[in-house]
Amino acid sequence: MIKGLEDPVIKNALMHMNTGQSQEAVNILEAALKQNMDEEKLFLLALLALQAGNETGLVFLSQAKNVAEYVDRFSILNAHKFLKQQQSINNEWSKVSYIGKRYYDTYKMVLKYKGTDAFVISYPQSGESFLRTVLVQYITKLNPPAVDESQALDEFLSLSYQDAFWPATAFSQDCFPGSLPMQEIKLNAACYEGKKIVFLYADPRTTLVNAFAAKERDNVIDDFVLGDEGGIDGLVTFYNLWAGYVQSHGDAMMLSYEEMQENPKDHIAELITFLVGDVDVDLLAQAIEKASVGQPEMVKYDAVLNPKTVEKIETIMREKLTSAYAKYL
Repeated sequence: MIKGLEDPVIKNALMHMNTGQSQEAVNILEAALKQNMDEEKLFLLALLALQAGNETGLVFLSQAKNVAEYVDRFSILNAHKFLKQQQSINNEWSKVSYIGKRYYDTYKMVLKYKGTDAFVISYPQSGESFLRTVLVQYITKLNPPAVDESQALDEFLSLSYQDAFWPATAFSQDCFPGSLPMQEIKLNAACYEGKKIVFLYADPRTTLVNAFAAKERDNVIDDFVLGDEGGIDGLVTFYNLWAGYVQSHGDAMMLSYEEMQENPKDHIAELITFLVGDVDVDLLAQAIEKASVGQPEMVKYDAVLNPKTVEKIETIMREKLTSAYAKYL
């Protein structure tokens, strides 16, 4: 349960909305404008008001300044239009409307990473796990804490905060592109202003196959990799956006998973130099050795995809990928 949903005002509004009493819910939300509330609650109230089809939500959003400043990949009016059409709100936030939850996810990401100095951005299944494991070994001098995989990203950010010589670094998928249609993939650019950026990427064919394998799915793999959500068109869009951002951002670099696998010592040393400056090459070599133990290998795309599907993917890559990924074309 999201913390803000326990607030009496929000619980009362939810109860009325769940029983079809939208106007009563709006009255409760409008009354809440007179109260002093933190931005998280203001934001939840905004989404509830928009869900009820009431423009009071726009007032709440304007008051939640951090939200209005950072959540720029959906305009407020587009969110209002979409949310106005939805009537599926339930007690759990995970069941609130599609865009509403993604607004909230992005907002929480901004707050969580507020003091972050650097980001490692990647598409799902692009080699993030191996790189993160190496850096955890390196930062902790080969003595990493025991952490459940579901907490690994938060743990890495925490470790980087604690190390006086290491910039606070977060691993992120930005807009969670693996679950979005192509037309909804946009950069949360405001989150990265003044930060160091590393964009980690891999062969699109390999990435798609491993993204499919990472979750249980109803569709077959060939339909998935060519599909609208999580398929090649969305991946190409994400890759191109980030190649352009790295080029214009200045304090940024790109890192290829395949090159990192072929020569991890040199390429991860380049990343550490970029983020920190000096590299302890002996420690890095030991970190790579320890991180490599038990690391699963990427599934090879030509072992599971129909050759005609591979041909279609490669046609899209040739036609749409920028020259930054020429090695794959």
